Amino acid sequence: MLENQNLNFIYPSIIDNNTEKTEDNEKLRYYLKVLQDVLRGITDIIGVYTPDNTIMFYNEAGYEFYNKTPEETNGKKCYEMLCRRSRCNLCATAKCIISKNIVRLEKYIPELNRYMDCCSNPILDENGKVILVVEQLRDITEKKVLENLLKESEEKYRRIVDLSPQAIIIICEGKVVLANDEALKLYGVDSTTILGQPILNYISPIYHEIFKKRYSQITNKESQSASFDYEMIRYDKTVINIEATSKFFNYNGKPALQTILHNITDKKTELKKAALLQRQSLQNFFPLEDKMRVESTYVAARTVSGDFYHIHKVNDSLVIGILIDVCGKGITAALNVSALNVLFHEVLLNCQDPLKIVQDLNFKVGNYLNETYIAVSCFSLDFQKNIAKVVGGGIGQFLLITENSNSQIRTVPGAFLGMFEDSIFQEELVHFKTGDTFYFYTDGLDFLFDDILLREKFSNASNEVLKNYVRDMVSNVDGLKDDCTLLKIIIN
Repeated sequence: MLENQNLNFIYPSIIDNNTEKTEDNEKLRYYLKVLQDVLRGITDIIGVYTPDNTIMFYNEAGYEFYNKTPEETNGKKCYEMLCRRSRCNLCATAKCIISKNIVRLEKYIPELNRYMDCCSNPILDENGKVILVVEQLRDITEKKVLENLLKESEEKYRRIVDLSPQAIIIICEGKVVLANDEALKLYGVDSTTILGQPILNYISPIYHEIFKKRYSQITNKESQSASFDYEMIRYDKTVINIEATSKFFNYNGKPALQTILHNITDKKTELKKAALLQRQSLQNFFPLEDKMRVESTYVAARTVSGDFYHIHKVNDSLVIGILIDVCGKGITAALNVSALNVLFHEVLLNCQDPLKIVQDLNFKVGNYLNETYIAVSCFSLDFQKNIAKVVGGGIGQFLLITENSNSQIRTVPGAFLGMFEDSIFQEELVHFKTGDTFYFYTDGLDFLFDDILLREKFSNASNEVLKNYVRDMVSNVDGLKDDCTLLKIIIN
């Protein structure tokens, strides 16, 4: 539903519609298209307003939530979506306009009978004036219901569970001991069919080991809660995607899991499309193959990633590379990755020096991605002079293994982009030769390179060995803590 003119409004410095189309401008438009496609996968409601609460546009989730078309919201105020005549008494947008900072609050909307988490983010012009407000709404009704449930006695708890609009089950000793009506509908069974049955009967076998490991960790109080996605096998043998949020629960004196279930089949489908677009935009073929060999490892902590990389050919003896790691995970991080990638390619049009590139990106992040911190490592490889320049902005380390197998962790200090307008960045110069290998990696792999034994084990291992090791970590209750990306560059 978003038109290109909306994207041009948000990123006015990126696309100049009066500029003659060039190959580089086409690349910029391509990355904006990727950003637009990723936006469709966001299930949170996102609205963009002017300071007087006039709606500019919503994402698709927003139009669907309010059951309106873009034409029906044109010129309307956000509070008119609730049939109100004035601003809500508790208005995050009004507060953020006054403070000029992000405002987050929770409120109850009686017209919808929903509790919402509201986050309003002001966008300022160069004079510090609020010109737009981006609002993100998330339905937290189930969270509030769960909080209330935990305060009730077991008798009241059972009654409320049965009345809850969310699907809730209790798992004790690996079996389903309680399921409310919404859960029974989700499973496609009645209570006599599911109660007392092993929960694994309703989970796809490929998720059994992950579930058993997480169940054990929660019931042994190694962790208080966990959330993960899996495939549910319904009673009629159809398969749907489920998001299960589980907490430790004492049921009749025994450790148990209290679990809220969400059918995310549609959401998962959209996220998979977004992840596919993101992976398709990743570089698979690298320049100057006669001078260097590049291997990449890329594992997302969730379906979509907050990491990205690109190596750009300047000429037949010089390349510029960047490794990006946005704070956070999932859709929001992916959106910021897409935006920074566009900014990086814009800077490349006029600059080929890593230090200047990082300085320019720091300025742009502070201006266009307010309150967002992004870690980068930007490097150049000059094969005419055999000199590498490495600049760190939040990604402060890289590994160099020389031809004689000497392993060196190099440190390049530098603040996250967007943290300080006047941040000072440093440059590390490395004279390289044939047989040397560079490892540039995001902090999701710090655990591997900080451990000498693991470093020695995986520095010479194939990409598949490393990927399999990282993916095995997903089965832990906390899952993969961060997106993991590695660029291994071998000098020919």
